[in-house]
Amino acid sequence: MMKQSIVYMFHAIGSDNELLGSDPHYSFSLDKFEQFIRQCGGCGSLKDSISGGADKNIITFDDGHISNFKAAQIIKDTNGGTADFFINPNTVSTPNFLSWSQLQEMNGMGMSIQSHSLDHLYLSDMTMDEQRRQLEVSKKTIEDKLGLEVTILAPPGGRFNKDTIQLCHELGYKHLSVSEPGKWSSSYISKRVAVYQNTDVEELLGCNKILSPYLISQILKYRITGIAKSVFGNRSYDLIRSKILGGSL
Repeated sequence: MMKQSIVYMFHAIGSDNELLGSDPHYSFSLDKFEQFIRQCGGCGSLKDSISGGADKNIITFDDGHISNFKAAQIIKDTNGGTADFFINPNTVSTPNFLSWSQLQEMNGMGMSIQSHSLDHLYLSDMTMDEQRRQLEVSKKTIEDKLGLEVTILAPPGGRFNKDTIQLCHELGYKHLSVSEPGKWSSSYISKRVAVYQNTDVEELLGCNKILSPYLISQILKYRITGIAKSVFGNRSYDLIRSKILGGSL
């Protein structure tokens, strides 16, 4: 039986005044993050796990919020772990986002810097040519700026289609990391467990159990929201969501 891993999907961490520019629904407190990293028993990145076997706890961050620099330091200092940070090159070095110098320093810490597309736009709403530009230019920009190989794509908002998968293969992406909840073994596409503002550390630590209440609830929620997205479309769904929760995916 293949070893299964939990791939956690974080966004921003910190207190309210440190979370400007982030989606509050997906933000996580600094104290809870530090507690989770201390208690999780070690963590690694998707990049390392793909090449050397799956780790039990895989940490990823989406969007490149400036608080991710602190997260990288905590991961490195607490247990010598690593994580993947999915960034949009067109937001790098803009207010509230990581700079290229910070990303270079994170790369030096052993962190994995990967693509979240060029802009934070939904790939499933684009033509094939538009998607190609998002995937190709983002990959090349990160590689040129940081002197590393980009091998993983995380589609913004988890929105992608069959064209995305085809382009990933064509452009040299070795892995696709999505927002569908579940466990991952060794397939080309990894599911991830989203971390929300109100998520408890105990819920995250329990995701490795065979029957994790938190993971089961996420799977059910994903199926329900998937139906809503299909019915309303991405734009209308996000408008409804922002009125209810605030922020955006």
